[in-house]
Amino acid sequence: MAVPKLLAHNRELNFVVMEDLGAEDLWTYRLEPWTLRRDFYKQALKQAHLLHRYFQDGAGLELPVLMEGFDTTLYTWEHQYFREEFVEAVCGLTLSPAEGKALDDELAGLTECLMNSGIGLVHRDLQSQNIMIFQGKPVLIDFQGLRSGSPFYDLGSLLYDPYVNLTAEERQELLAFYYNLAPQNIPWPDFVELFHKGSAQRLMQALGAYGFLGHRNGRADFLAHIPAGLHHLLEALSHISSLPNLRTLTTRCLAAHSNQTRTSSQDNN
Repeated sequence: MAVPKLLAHNRELNFVVMEDLGAEDLWTYRLEPWTLRRDFYKQALKQAHLLHRYFQDGAGLELPVLMEGFDTTLYTWEHQYFREEFVEAVCGLTLSPAEGKALDDELAGLTECLMNSGIGLVHRDLQSQNIMIFQGKPVLIDFQGLRSGSPFYDLGSLLYDPYVNLTAEERQELLAFYYNLAPQNIPWPDFVELFHKGSAQRLMQALGAYGFLGHRNGRADFLAHIPAGLHHLLEALSHISSLPNLRTLTTRCLAAHSNQTRTSSQDNN
């Protein structure tokens, strides 16, 4: 795995000194031509693939203590995080009991699908600012959230990253590249559907985090990524027929947030 080298470790103080990878990350290259960025993304996907196949390829290796893996409880917590910190706190929307139940039932199905989509080690925050470019190659950082879960969550983190604008063609190219890194036990159309479901799950979590950090903690820099996150979520949901209530809610959120932004701009003028 391409990760920072550990230079020193004091176990008693829980203190480590790690390799300095400089200031360039994948995000730094977001405006560069695709011909340059493509190779960085493919190398990063190869690194992610090593994580995702750990339980197949590294079953005999000892693992350190990790965070609790993705399970029904964690997936459901992310759904509530999205509703409370983003839908309600940022967009000002309150679901009726009937709407809430319909959404909960729908998301329970999403949870079940992801729980059955295969298991690997997942980074959980595999986005462009957590992939450093050091000596021309991607290196993963910020992996303290490493845990077992669905690899499709990581793929959604990287390929539907709200910090970077990938075209649909670029996203499809990278997804196909990952698919062909090793023999798959599911057909390509099913793989694509699972990718979009994992992306929807990840984007709900990201929007919840933007709401929590931006709205509650005053980090306006996170609020700036909400429009991209919403558009990415709608794009992912356009490929999924089993989440109509989430798609409707996301459309309402986009309208509410756009109206808030427009009103705020008028007030400032």
